[in-house]
Amino acid sequence: NGSELSQVVAKFPPTLWLSEQNLQSKLDFLSESLNLNEPELRSIIVSYPQVLGLSLDGNLRLKVDFFLGDKFQKKTNSINCGLSKDQLKEFVIYQPALLAYSLENRIKPRISRMQEKNIFFYYCPKNLMSYTDKKFDDWMSTQVATWSISE
Repeated sequence: NGSELSQVVAKFPPTLWLSEQNLQSKLDFLSESLNLNEPELRSIIVSYPQVLGLSLDGNLRLKVDFFLGDKFQKKTNSINCGLSKDQLKEFVIYQPALLAYSLENRIKPRISRMQEKNIFFYYCPKNLMSYTDKKFDDWMSTQVATWSISE
């Protein structure tokens, strides 16, 4: 509707110069890869329209593939998150900005640190990636101190 469109443009003016094909490809990808219905997709776009400015192949697809990757994959040294589509959908609906964080500089290093301590991302706070490095470090030390059975 007009009110939602004006919110999207106010929050992310570059929306105006993205082509219809560009926008549609991202909307289709998000909808299909996360099993989003129309109200869920609308909620994500209205709350965080900057997701429309992310490159489909160079950004969105890589992150979704990472989050949905098999966390037990041993054939490569790659880190994966191992979420189901429904689990990733929960995270993205709660915090659409999750898709905007740097995969190499924020997401992968944090997931790697968590996996080293046997902490599964799905059970973490939904806004964990928005934490500052210090807050993340503090959170990690609390988790390790609270849940560690090795000592």
